[in-house]
Amino acid sequence: MKLENPNIRNLIAAEYVLGTLTGGARRRFETLMRADFRIQSAVDNWNEKINALGAGLAPVQPPAYIHAKIKSRLGFISEAETRHAQPKSWYSFWRNSALVTTFASILLAAVLIVNLVDPKRIGPPASVNAYISLVNNKQNQTAWIIRSDLAKGFINVKTIKTQSLPANKNYELWLIAASSKKPISLGLIAKQGNTQFKLNPKLLAHFKQAKALAVSLEPLGGSPKDVPSGPVLFQGVMHRL
Repeated sequence: MKLENPNIRNLIAAEYVLGTLTGGARRRFETLMRADFRIQSAVDNWNEKINALGAGLAPVQPPAYIHAKIKSRLGFISEAETRHAQPKSWYSFWRNSALVTTFASILLAAVLIVNLVDPKRIGPPASVNAYISLVNNKQNQTAWIIRSDLAKGFINVKTIKTQSLPANKNYELWLIAASSKKPISLGLIAKQGNTQFKLNPKLLAHFKQAKALAVSLEPLGGSPKDVPSGPVLFQGVMHRL
């Protein structure tokens, strides 16, 4: 297993985290990971990226009969009670839908890997309406996950890791776009919780040529200039969905 090339190392680390690296290859990778901090660092980085994506998803309550099935396997209730608990008309449909959902999840993960490792490998679609960005600090730790929906005209900023912030400071979010020579302010973001912005037509036009997002440390109320006045502490590449 040749892992001296950082691009190959990064790709295999992504496969390992997603669980698509299996068998002997997975065991060899784990052996190498214990002896090479670069491999461990790549795995940690992908764990953080994938966990951050998952953190942006709403929790789903499983059907009641799933609980009954678990209790049956543990011996707390009979098989007859389990069959009684599961819906007759929808069970088969749900089982087939689960297969479709699993396949869709794997496909989405594959697209995200290609985009996150090498965004140039996927050309721009005919119409881009959604983006996602993991905004990281200099240690490559994700602070915010930012989703934009251009069809609805909004950006949602979800805090992944609460940030320390002096009482007299604000974090300000900036858009880096090919259509503008300077960063474009999108507004102030909270150090914890969620922040949502409505995009006006001008910002929507810039977003269609988005390259990246950045977060700077600014005085209360934001930068007094039309560019960041404080240090840029966080950055994230925009990925098309």
